[in-house]
Parts: sequence; C-alpha cells; structure tokens
Amino acid sequence: MADGVLSNVVGDIITKLGSLALDEIGLWWGVKGELEKLKDTVSSIRNVLLDAEEQQKLNHQVKGWLERLEEVVYDADDLVDDFATEALRRRVMTGNGMTNELSIFFSSSNPITYSFQICRKIKAIRERLADIEGDRKFKLEVRPYQERIAWRDQTESSLPEVVIGREGDKKAITELVLSPNGEECVSVLSIVGMGGLGKTTLAQIIFNDELIKNSFERRIWNREKWQNLKRLLVGGSSGSKILITTRSKKVADISSTMAPHVLEGLSRDESWSLFLHVALEGQEPKHANVREIGEEILKKCCGVPLAIKTIASLLYEKNPETEWPLFLRNELSKISQDDNDIMPTLKLSYDHLPSHLKHCFAYCALYPKDYKIDVKTLIHLWVAQGFIDSPSTSDCLENIGLEYFMKLWWRSFFQEVKRDKFGNVESCKMHDLMHDLATTVGWTRIQLVNSDADAPKIDEKIRYVALNLDVAPQEILNNAKRLRSFLLLGKHDIAKRLRSFPKHDYDALFIHKNLWCLRAHDMSYCRIEKVDSCIKMLKHLRYLDVSRNVELRVLPNSITDLLNLQVLNVSNCSELKELPKDIKKLVNLRHLYCEGCFSLTHMPRGLGQLTSLQTLSVFVAAKGHISSKDVGKINELNELKNLRGRLQIKKLGCDNEIVNLNLKEKPLLQSLELFHWEESCEDSNVDRDEMSFQNLQPHRNLKELKVVKYGVLSPIEGEMWK
Repeated sequence: MADGVLSNVVGDIITKLGSLALDEIGLWWGVKGELEKLKDTVSSIRNVLLDAEEQQKLNHQVKGWLERLEEVVYDADDLVDDFATEALRRRVMTGNGMTNELSIFFSSSNPITYSFQICRKIKAIRERLADIEGDRKFKLEVRPYQERIAWRDQTESSLPEVVIGREGDKKAITELVLSPNGEECVSVLSIVGMGGLGKTTLAQIIFNDELIKNSFERRIWNREKWQNLKRLLVGGSSGSKILITTRSKKVADISSTMAPHVLEGLSRDESWSLFLHVALEGQEPKHANVREIGEEILKKCCGVPLAIKTIASLLYEKNPETEWPLFLRNELSKISQDDNDIMPTLKLSYDHLPSHLKHCFAYCALYPKDYKIDVKTLIHLWVAQGFIDSPSTSDCLENIGLEYFMKLWWRSFFQEVKRDKFGNVESCKMHDLMHDLATTVGWTRIQLVNSDADAPKIDEKIRYVALNLDVAPQEILNNAKRLRSFLLLGKHDIAKRLRSFPKHDYDALFIHKNLWCLRAHDMSYCRIEKVDSCIKMLKHLRYLDVSRNVELRVLPNSITDLLNLQVLNVSNCSELKELPKDIKKLVNLRHLYCEGCFSLTHMPRGLGQLTSLQTLSVFVAAKGHISSKDVGKINELNELKNLRGRLQIKKLGCDNEIVNLNLKEKPLLQSLELFHWEESCEDSNVDRDEMSFQNLQPHRNLKELKVVKYGVLSPIEGEMWK
C-alpha cells in the first residue's frame, strides 16, 4: 500500500459524508444518525493514519493493520458513493419532472424495507471499522490532516529539463559517431552507465545536434526491443551508426562494434552547479555554511543527475539556513545505499510528497516503462479516481490536476514533457528508475498485465488494472474483484490481437459483476458494434472511453443513467450516427470527445443544460432535422460558457439561429473550426452570408481559426472581424 493513499481515500469519504445532498438523503431514508456515526468513526481513524503510514515502514504489525483497514475503507467509499449517486439521481429526476420520488428511490415497492437494508449496510461497515480500530495493539499519535500544500511557484526556466556537465561526453561521442566505419557497414556504439546518469538524455542531445542532422540522411529514434531494432538495420547504408544506451556492460560488449562510452557521474563542481540551478534558481547562497551543507547532501547523490535534481527540487521548498541542516541530519543521514543504487534517495523524495501527490504518482505504475503518457488523459483518470483534492467546489479539478502534474514534473517524477502548438502540456514519460519506484510504492492494488502469465497472478484485492498485451479480458475479470480502473494500453496492437478473442469477452467488459465498482473504463480499439444497455449498472463510472470502435453505430440511452460520468470519449467512431437523446441527465459531464464521428447527423436536445461541459470537440448543426423534438439547435452552445480547447462546428447553415449565437462569450477556446457553410442556402447572397459570418465572431483570446465553405463569400482577408 502506498503511503498517503489511504489518507486520501478516507478524506474523500469524509467530504462526501459532509455534503448537504447526502444529509438530505439520510433524512429521506431515516439513516442520518447512522451516517453521522460512520463519519465520526472514519474521522477518528483518519486522525492516526499519518502516523500509522509512517510507522508501517519499520513495523510489520502496523503494516498488517493498515492492510486490513484499507479493504474496509474501500468498501466504505463504494457504499458512500452509492448514497451520493442516489442523492444526485433524486436531484436530476425531480428537477426534470421525469418521475415521482418514490419510483426514483426505492428499488422495491416497500420503502421501509429498502431503508432497513441501507441502514444495515452502513452499520455493518461501521462495525467492521470499529473492530479494526479496537484490534490495534500499538500506539499511534494523533496528527492533523495534511491539507493541500501551496508550494512556491516555479519559473519555466527552473523546471528540471536542464543538462549540466556533459559537454565532454557529447564531444567524444559525436566524434565517434562521425568517424569512418572501416570495414563495418553499420557500426554500433553503446553508452554505458548506471540508472539516472542521463544516458538517454545525452543520446537525444546528440541525435538532435545540427552536425549529426546534416551528416546522416535518415535518423531514427527507437527504444523498442533489440529484436525490433535489428529489423530496421537490414539494408543500412554504409556509414550508418547505431547508438545504444544500457546499464549493462555485458549488453554493451555483446551489441557494440566499437568500444563503449562509459558515462561517469558528475564531478563535484558539476553536481553543485546542477543542484544550485534547481534548489536556488542558480543563485549562490549568501552564507558559506549553506554550500557546505549542500555539498554534504550531494554526497548521497553519487553524481547522478536524476538524484541531484530530485533532492534539489525537494529542498527548493525548504529554508537553506534552518531546514537544510535538519534534513541532512534527521533524514538523509539515515538512508544507506551503494554507489550504484540511488533508489533510497528517490524514495526519500517520494516520502516528502503530500498524500494526494503520492496517490497520483503511484497510479502511474499502471503504465509500462517508456510509455508515452497522454497528460490530459492521465489527469482525467486522476479526477475519475477521486485523487484530486479541491478546497472549493468552484475550483476546476482539471486545473488542479495539471498543478499536481507540474509539481511531480518539477520533482523529476516525470520527464520528456512535450507541449502542443498552443503551449499546453501534451505528453510525458517516466524515467525507468521512477517507474521502478512507482511499482515499489504502488501498493498491492495496482496490476499492469504484460503477458498471459500475469493474468492468473491477479489478486482479488487488485483495484486498478491495465492490459498491455494479448490477455483475454475474461481471464482477468474472473480473478479481479471490485476493480476501479480497467485500461487498455498499446492500443494499435491490441486492436489486431483482440480480433482473435471470442465475442463474449467483449460483452463481459460491460456486464461482468467485477466491474460494478469501476470509476474508469477504457474500451477503445475493441471493434465493438454496440454497448450493452447493462452499462447503466456501472453507476460509479466517471470515465468511459469507447473511441476508435469503427463499427459502433449507436450508444444505448441507458448510458445517461451514469450520473457520475465526467468524461465520455467516442472520438473516431466513424459509424456512430447519434448521441444518447437524454444526454442532459449527465449533469457531471465535463468532457465530450466526438471528433472523427463523421456519421453524426445532429446533437441531442438539452446539450446546453450541461453547463459544466469544458470539452465539446464537435457540434453538428441540425441540418434537415429542425422539426425533431430530440434534436439540439446550435444556440444551445450559448449556455456552454466554460468550453475550452478546440471546438468544431459542422454543417453550418444560413438559418436565423446563427444570429443569436454568441461565440465571443467563450474566452477559453483556443481553436475554432467552422465547417460546411452551405453554398446553396435559399436566398443566399453576399450580404446575408457576411452578416451571418459576423455573428460567429469568437473571443479575442482565440489562437487558431479555420473556416471551410462559407457560402458565396470570397476568402476572408481578416477585415470582417475587428
């Protein structure tokens, strides 16, 4: 179990139990007293959790106690989430006048019986928690709950993408790469060194050097398995060079045709320069003793850049004169490590993370090594799992999630961060050692399934599963109980492999009983033709990805019973004709991805009521469907004032609705694309088209505009919108 994870879950339970909506449903069912008792029990446990999570490192008795507690806490969270969902259902149904309250709330015709069942479940959970608390035979200190910490802001230049002290290595390797091959058609050069020295970073610098670019006709960057790489070498031109990075001297000797370049640790001065850049923004300390303390700290980093940056970013938050000496004496001095092992130093940096960041980092153990992580998706998953702690209901959870990511990047838990053309963080990777750390601290609840051999090993306590290879889904679901995440990775390859699985394996992914606690469900690239209506049973679901299922033609309307759903991704489902007609019930929906759905004929009526919507990648105007009561008109966009990122509006016509469309009230949009402006509107003329087009003027914050087919107007010269 990762340190801090349980604290996060317990905090989420207390937040839910303190909500007004849950208070109302407690009164409705006559279980308010039991809910308050449950809250008191959970709160008393939270008071000692921080101490328990620290003691478990050295005390196996405490560790066993926490493992027992964790199982019950997850069950309590599921139960409380059930209540919160029912409270939400009551608000949605009664607010829409769709049915009477009794038929909403009670699964049977007898409300007294149902109330008794609910009360019994709450009491059972509370008694299990009380029993575990009573079985504690050791003393724990009461500590205040760790709230979200406001860290110092980091400037862009202070972020950890900096390389210091490798000029000599770069020069030596570049000379070897540019040297003649002799008799070899293809030469292989290895960079050898321990983990964290920056072998891959150095190789990337050389790969992107202008001299190298001009000297080689083709350059290929590939970190896949050696066997895959060898296929790329067949027929290589004379003078070709292969640059390999490895920790193993043996691997280097076997694969190289040239003497390997051994990468050493940074020198004392280089180490101090890198440390200074990160910990003190490059400013020399005013007091000499601060440098002395810093150099003592650096001795534990062994000249390894990853360790230096990790520790330096930790100390960035601390006072050099008062807190650095305490850190050196009380914490760093206690860790022991070999010269070739910096893991204890990295673990120390992890230990200093607040609990919410520990949870987010540990979750990344779901990804394989060297996996290119989509940051937006990662943040969606963090939000779906309840990892994002918001001090205010008005805060944007995705913005807080991005803040979490930036803090972890700053601490070097992520690297190779890429941005899109607008400057938004787009993707990242994890260093292999950081991935090892995530796996180590990722507790016993995470399982990355890389092969068929891994499937039988999945324990029933596993809560988060990612499928990376050709394991039949049914095999996994038969072993795992109460999953919260089910993700498919390596999707391009999985699309091919899944064709060999029986059809019932796909059906199981929607209706299997072990999925009923899911918060995040990924079914992209799975060649499914329909989504089973039983998906409504996944009432905890926050994130659903069914993208790139090119045979999917319709979504069941029952999907709108998933009232907790925050993200729905149907992008590139090219045969999908329409979205669920009751989509307005999805009051928590914040992101609707539907780009590449070329068969969509219209948008459902009521979309404008989803005022929390932040992402609507495509809006299809209701060409030819205006009379239908289930069809949404383009003016529904007016109510969606929080839209951001990219918006495509398709099948625009010359109707009067455009007159009332006010895109200027969407300041967070970065890209706007207007498609299919009709060329044959009735009474179409230049003045009419120009007036209609002016009504589509966006906010001045817009960074990109694309217009395709705008009636009889000539190409825009930039003067129509002032």
